Amino acid sequence: MVRISYTLSLIDNITSNIRVIENVINERYFVSECDLIPAIDICVLLMDRGERALIDSDIRHCYGENGCEEKQIPPISSLNSYRMKIDLELHDWISPPDVQKLSIEERLYWGDKKRQTGNFYYRRQDYKISLQCYLGALRFLNTEDNPILISFDQNQKSILIDRFIQVQNNVAQVNLLLNRYQACLNAVDNVLKYDSKNIKALFRQGKALFELGNYEQAIQSLKLFRQIQKGNSNVGPDNEKANEMISICENKLANYQKDEKEIYRRMFQPTTTTTTTNSALNQQRQTKNSNQV
Repeated sequence: MVRISYTLSLIDNITSNIRVIENVINERYFVSECDLIPAIDICVLLMDRGERALIDSDIRHCYGENGCEEKQIPPISSLNSYRMKIDLELHDWISPPDVQKLSIEERLYWGDKKRQTGNFYYRRQDYKISLQCYLGALRFLNTEDNPILISFDQNQKSILIDRFIQVQNNVAQVNLLLNRYQACLNAVDNVLKYDSKNIKALFRQGKALFELGNYEQAIQSLKLFRQIQKGNSNVGPDNEKANEMISICENKLANYQKDEKEIYRRMFQPTTTTTTTNSALNQQRQTKNSNQV
């Protein structure tokens, strides 16, 4: 972990105009955990305490060709080319905190900071990095195997559990988008053990089971999702998708049952027709042999 200050500026390659994007003072970050843009993350590893560096960076190591709408950094185009200047000061290297000893406020602070970073990358559709950030947040929000939780009052525990559920739901969603269905189900289980009627978790559970071909289980999750959604006046596209998946599941299960019945029918059908045919053939042979004699 480091404590740094930096000023991030955009330099127009055509006009050489400089525009300050953000000015951050005396902030703590985890190095190599995607908390910082790559240009800072890389350079800070090479710096000593108290050192100051002026970095002229290519966009690839900052916000890429797509820019960053939230920071008013436009996408790169033939008419719009720029680079980034970073005035970076490393105040101190800090030992990472022992999560087991953190107060509820510190846990919530770091959990929320990493969750928001994950949301930033999620909006940019960089799902692998967003997943890494969400998993980093869970490191501070995990409520199990943690003796210090005994000292928290019920209200503090409830807040921590709510944030834990929120991030686990994010983990489930990202894993769905990455087609990691079993990992999605693991995250969903962590939500449902605290909130058995969480509609986001139930929908994602149903969708993951559907994609895995576990149609009976998918129907159960999706129908429970739909039942809970009945009381919600703001029904969104997830409800329509749930109905569609339930219909597909029921059709596939019906076809499976039909195919099974046909297989069993063929296995156990009477052999009368075959026996009759064989007897007729034998009789024809006997008649032919008699005529020849």
